[in-house]
Amino acid sequence: MNKESLGLDHGPDIDPNKKLSGDGFQGPTDQRKCTDILFLILIILAWIILTAIGSDSCVHGDPWTLIAQVDYGGRVCGYSSGVEDSENIYYLDSSLNGVCVNTCPPEDVLPPYSIDDLICKENVDTSRTFVGLVASGDCQFKYASTNRFGICIFTNSSMNDVLNVYAGDQTSALEEFAADIYTARGYVFGFGFVIAIVMGFLYTWFLHLPGVISTFVWSTIILIFLLKLALGAWLIVKGGEWEDEDPQMREDYEILGLKVLGGIVIAVAVIYACLIIFLRKRIQLAVGIIKEAGRSLMDMPAIIFFPLLQVFGLVLFMVPWVFFVIYTASMGDIEVKQMNGVNYKDYVYSAEVEERGWYLLFMWFWTTQFIIALGQIVLAAAVAKWYFTRDKKEVGTRTVFWAIKVSLFYHVGTAAFGSLVIAIIKMIRFILMQMQKQAQKQNNKLAQAVLCCCQCCMWCVEKCMKFVNRHAYIQTAIFSTSFCVSAKNGFFLLLRNIARASAVELVSEIIILIGKIFISLMATFLSYATMEAVISDDLNSLVAPTVMVFILAWVVAIMFMMVFHMAIDTVFQCFIADEEMFEGDQRFAQHDLAAILNEKFPKNQG
Repeated sequence: MNKESLGLDHGPDIDPNKKLSGDGFQGPTDQRKCTDILFLILIILAWIILTAIGSDSCVHGDPWTLIAQVDYGGRVCGYSSGVEDSENIYYLDSSLNGVCVNTCPPEDVLPPYSIDDLICKENVDTSRTFVGLVASGDCQFKYASTNRFGICIFTNSSMNDVLNVYAGDQTSALEEFAADIYTARGYVFGFGFVIAIVMGFLYTWFLHLPGVISTFVWSTIILIFLLKLALGAWLIVKGGEWEDEDPQMREDYEILGLKVLGGIVIAVAVIYACLIIFLRKRIQLAVGIIKEAGRSLMDMPAIIFFPLLQVFGLVLFMVPWVFFVIYTASMGDIEVKQMNGVNYKDYVYSAEVEERGWYLLFMWFWTTQFIIALGQIVLAAAVAKWYFTRDKKEVGTRTVFWAIKVSLFYHVGTAAFGSLVIAIIKMIRFILMQMQKQAQKQNNKLAQAVLCCCQCCMWCVEKCMKFVNRHAYIQTAIFSTSFCVSAKNGFFLLLRNIARASAVELVSEIIILIGKIFISLMATFLSYATMEAVISDDLNSLVAPTVMVFILAWVVAIMFMMVFHMAIDTVFQCFIADEEMFEGDQRFAQHDLAAILNEKFPKNQG
């Protein structure tokens, strides 16, 4: 076990301009070494501690206190002295003043013949009439009700009819909404999930057609340039109109400010155009990289479904974690407070319970980011294996399973290391957010401004670290290096190719945005047309199932494009490594990328 496997080796001093060496490299193989074992051990220990803390909370906590209600006298039903056996609350009026009861009335008792036929507060004046007692809020008639989380909810009774007068329209609309979704559930799932995935592959195939990506990209770039010019011109013209007003309605500084702003926007448009001209060849490279990324997904279709495994892993963690949070939250001391004449309960936590809460939050950040990181390593390994395989027919579903195997066997520690960094940043941001809330309550403007700046800085740090992490994971997947070495190598690799990286990021963002819109809208349109032709007579409206299809298709589009984005980044790094490590026919680049390399390095020049 060496320093690098433990994650302690930062690697040799690296020259930012030093090219990669291709000696003996044939792409990702099974001959790998375990990376960042120390952080694998740390996250396992963290999970063990989480389980111990959560188990102890389950022993000492009582989640029913979280839903226990407070009666008119400030007593917690089922817990306070005098109402230990009365776990349910029966509300007496619309102000939510209630009485703790043992059981909810199973049937209406109307009309009442004695005070026992009413539910009343303690020590009421029974000499008054029943109607007077109810009108004053001291008592309420017994209506048939059922227990829902400790609250007596009226069922088939005259009181329920009265409530329906006010809630009938909303309830009816919700019922129709839910009924339509249930009736069309097959179409919702089929189009929102299956057809959306098909649309994703169709979009990927569509990108292979000659000129499609270039048309998308250049049309979008030109449109952005024209919009900036139009906005700048409009601001200047508007400023002139303000200047010519008679009588003058605006101050001179307002007119000047609008014209200056218009000039700035036009200047930005000109700089944008110059930048695009400078990056034009890099944009063509980005187009070729995106095409190759699309081919990798077409050759390994199983890779699209990998995010479902991540969702499954998230659910496996989230279920016990939610239980731990609930039981820990119930370990506080109940304190009854009053607001607008209504009693409610609050919790006062000891320092030890608060520390548990902070640890639970930190483990949520670390584990969720760990699942994301491990998924990125798997995707990068699969795509890198595809790129460095000359005969693409040898690549398929088995490659995805190979990537899962090597990632789980060798690089879980790297995922733990990278995710730990993001988790720490997220914790700092959460603490800053809590401090912002306190400053807002105290109306401390200076503190709010300082904390807002800190929050913005940490947001930028998080975005940068996620970018660095993603490319570090790709380095790990390709070269089997530890996190620190991978982050350093990945950073310098991008630094040597900053213009290319910028072009790839610009083009990929355009293609990914168009892809999300295409997948979701096509699935939604096809579902609407099909449901209108087949089951429209069985539905109250097509709106509800169509909206659900769009939501589900949008989620699928995000997952699909997340995989696509990782494939683009991986192909980009593989291409640069291929360019720096190999020459001539030794290179692995194919199609458009091979043409770009042949143009840059003609064969007669070696």
